[in-house]
Amino acid sequence: DLVAERDKYNANSIKPGLTGWAQINGRDALYIPDKARYDGDYYKKQSLFFDFKIILKTAISILKSDGNIEGGTGRK
Repeated sequence: DLVAERDKYNANSIKPGLTGWAQINGRDALYIPDKARYDGDYYKKQSLFFDFKIILKTAISILKSDGNIEGGTGRK
């Protein structure tokens, strides 16, 4: 389901990385369409500055354990 949703936003055309815009904006707590939309936003906004922002927010998210839901259900 996620792959089909990501196709709508051209998000499957970018290489996967260690983290991402969807991961720091809810991760397992997001519904599939929302994850795909965040990935599409990243596709449109790609830049070195945006990548640094994501890396910084990832570090903060890890320290706070934000969005970490085992077996994510898509409930925020």
